[in-house]
Amino acid sequence: MDFLRAQINPHFLFNILNNLYALTLKKSELAPDVVLKLADLMEYMLYDSTAEKVLLEKEVAYLRNYFALEQLRVNGNSAMSLQVNANFNGQEIAPLLLLPLVENAAKHGLNTPGENNWLTVNIGLRQSTLTVIVENTKPPVVSSKSKGGIGLGNLRKRLELLYPARHCLQLEDKKDCFWARLIVEL
Repeated sequence: MDFLRAQINPHFLFNILNNLYALTLKKSELAPDVVLKLADLMEYMLYDSTAEKVLLEKEVAYLRNYFALEQLRVNGNSAMSLQVNANFNGQEIAPLLLLPLVENAAKHGLNTPGENNWLTVNIGLRQSTLTVIVENTKPPVVSSKSKGGIGLGNLRKRLELLYPARHCLQLEDKKDCFWARLIVEL
């Protein structure tokens, strides 16, 4: 489990640092805000991600922060929506479990050339059943040189280890978008 968790942090950090680098090249006034948000994310990764479970509310706050960083990076060139319909009631979840879905969608949906990129994330909680639905635009042609697979492959392995027979991960490659739904019995 520690090996799988360790794969998340460098992958995530690499993507964020690339985003920060691009902003600094443009001498963007947003760079200081990105540094502060990155510091908040690093604090979560350093101090909370090693716990067996964290409050779901904290995990969602982490996603909101990540989402804000992505919004800064795309600078209004993509439509992004994060909706949370949940009363967390002290529910707990394995840390960094939701990030791979959102990170994968941002990587593929917001980096597509063109003006019509979008990403939507809907998070709902009914009693102890968490549902996360992520949709994003997809590139017109999927590159055969993709380095992908680490994030979602890691997620599948972690789900099997942490929530055996208590989760359902569905991925669908639709005509104009990618769609993912994760259901976890907390």
